[in-house]
Amino acid sequence: MKGLLYLASALIIIGLVSISATTACCPPPAEGGLELTLFTEIDDNDVEVYGTTNLPGGAVLVAFVIQESSNRTEDRYAHVQDGQYSADFNLRQAGFVDGQVTARVIFQPWRGMSPEQPESIYETFGDKGQNMMGDLAHEVTINNSTFKRAQIEQTFDWVRCG
Repeated sequence: MKGLLYLASALIIIGLVSISATTACCPPPAEGGLELTLFTEIDDNDVEVYGTTNLPGGAVLVAFVIQESSNRTEDRYAHVQDGQYSADFNLRQAGFVDGQVTARVIFQPWRGMSPEQPESIYETFGDKGQNMMGDLAHEVTINNSTFKRAQIEQTFDWVRCG
């Protein structure tokens, strides 16, 4: 009889934990952690960097295009809306030359650093991203402080038009 009582108590406790977790203000984006995809679409000199994510709407990503051979880097903020983001670049105007270009997208929920995130993001991931989970989450150290960020990148060949 005691065994059944303990089992019933355990099930009630598990149920309460489940209820409080589902009613929490800011649940993690997914059980497996942060998800982020990256695609590039090239149209002559224009490149769109876009993808999907399980981050909530309003989260801010930083999209980059980088070319080491010309020592050029351009960046744009990309706001998550309905699980998607995008950023547009004109590589010719930015001074890129024919060759390899790397598209990179970063999510860094660090309070007090650019880009500023909505308060709900800090509640979910912490002031330094310390609560971020998933394969894309990595620790970085800046000025003796440890932060977490997610990063994904893709390299493609580009030829200048016009």
